Amino acid sequence: GLSYLALKGKAGSGKSMLMSRLAMALEERDMIAKPIFCGSTDLCSDAMGIVQYMVYLVEELLGKTHFSDLISEEEAKKSGKRFGKKEWRDRLAAVMKEYAEKAENPKLFFVIDGVEQLAADEERDLMRFIPDMKLRKVKIIFSCLDSFPLFGKKYKILNIVSLNENERMQVVEGILESERRSLAAPVILEMISRDASADPMYLSLL
Repeated sequence: GLSYLALKGKAGSGKSMLMSRLAMALEERDMIAKPIFCGSTDLCSDAMGIVQYMVYLVEELLGKTHFSDLISEEEAKKSGKRFGKKEWRDRLAAVMKEYAEKAENPKLFFVIDGVEQLAADEERDLMRFIPDMKLRKVKIIFSCLDSFPLFGKKYKILNIVSLNENERMQVVEGILESERRSLAAPVILEMISRDASADPMYLSLL
């Protein structure tokens, strides 16, 4: 099947919360989930930084020498050799394929949140940084704004919509449980009756 799942929704629709819970649920099912939050660090500020980080994570799982260590800074200065975008993309495809071919390895999911927050360039806009391959054991799930266009690959797209009343109640109960807190029933009913509570972000802030 497809190796790419995209979650799209408006700002504040609960994409980040859903991605975090998805990663936790995968780990609870004995799979490996690697959350990546776009724009959270300098390394994760652009598409090629994401590629390099993904390479590092898979190399760690495989116990391989890191690509960035294969040539020293001194050697690079002398030879002029550098690893460019193509080399990094090829490395990612290679280590992902190697991981997927090992029968003992559990399924690996990259959970990439907020793709639109990466620096705008062709790597991001054309989604070149995500390998164009289908692997049974390696999947990529990412989120983006509903206005962010997706090019270059076939994706299964899930659109996040506003919550209905039952879903609002479930979100509130889940937040209270995770925080080990409680609220009186009338307070909860007052919260979910507000129009703004259709937004999971609003509920999490309360």
